This record gives sequence, C-alpha cells and structure tokens, in this order.
Amino acid sequence: MIPDNKKRGEWAEAHFIADALMHGWQIFSPHGESGPYDVIIAKGVMMHTIQIKSTFGSSTTRSKWTVSRGANHNKSYHRGVDFFAFYCDHTKVWRFIRQSRIAGRKTYSIRYDENKTKNNWHELENND
Repeated sequence: MIPDNKKRGEWAEAHFIADALMHGWQIFSPHGESGPYDVIIAKGVMMHTIQIKSTFGSSTTRSKWTVSRGANHNKSYHRGVDFFAFYCDHTKVWRFIRQSRIAGRKTYSIRYDENKTKNNWHELENND
C-alpha cells in the first residue's frame, strides 16, 4: 500500500492509463492539476473526459470514494466530466459511472458483493 494520498492518486492515474491503452483507447492528458478531469480518452469518434478516483484499504464489504474537488471539498463536480473511473484496490476492479448519476453527491460507495463491482469498460462505448 502506498502511504501518501497524492502518490496513491498518481498510481491510480498511471494504472488507468495502462488499462485504457490495453482496451484500445487513446489517452490525452491536460497540463496541470486545475482542470475538471484527469484525462481524455478517445476511440474512433468517441471521446470522454474522465475523473479518476481510487480507494485503498482492507474493508471486505464496501468501497467508498470521495467525489470532491481537491482542497475545496465543498465544491462538487458538475460540468466537464463525462465519467468517473473508480478503482478499488481491494477488488482490483475499475467501475465507470456517468457524472449525471453522481451529481450533487460528495461520496459514492459500491458494495463488493454487488454485481456492479465488475469491470464495465464496455459502458464507455455505449452512447446511452
């Protein structure tokens, strides 16, 4: 386990980029850390902005992510993010959730035993 929160976030971003490349996506990274998203991914004519979140720990029932903007924890994401990419180190799974499903929430959690905890890269290619 990586002890520093910032370094864990950097690890999650690098891990996401590697996994996205394996799934055939091109990766574009904005310069700096002040943007509303971490990466842009593209495949053919599809393009998505992605905000990457990760959780590390030994919990056996639930992963919980904070959906806040850096030091200003009162400001939630609104525009500019298409998907949140949640990574759970406990289950080694990426879960993609559309920003509209999280609007207004400060935290998001998924139970490990839910079917939803399975990788859902295919949802990035669905235009619904």
